[in-house]
Amino acid sequence: MATQKARSELIELRNIHTEITRLKGLIKGLVEKSDTLTESIHKFLKDSNLQSISYGDFVIQATVKQKRQRKKKAEKEKDVLAVLQKAGIRDAKRLYAEIDNSLKGEVTSESSIKVGTNKNDSKKN
Repeated sequence: MATQKARSELIELRNIHTEITRLKGLIKGLVEKSDTLTESIHKFLKDSNLQSISYGDFVIQATVKQKRQRKKKAEKEKDVLAVLQKAGIRDAKRLYAEIDNSLKGEVTSESSIKVGTNKNDSKKN
């Protein structure tokens, strides 16, 4: 049986996780609303042929920026191997594997706990 201190810490942790879940839901709703408003204002700026709009010290500017799309791991590997082979590397796959491995950090162990609800007995404290 858990001591009183451990029990109170478990209750506090459960309450914190409940509050985090509630706040995440609130933030999700606010982000969706912000995205909707941003799209609406962007459409207004485009339709009005304006570059920016302001209200007090709050300014929104319409800009165009370049953005690269992300490649999947298989696409990256294929492209890197093609570049290495084009450069005349004989064993491109082995070299790629070494490069890929060198980019990763060292494996370490750390202790952790899992936090969740007991599905069999969710009414207990």
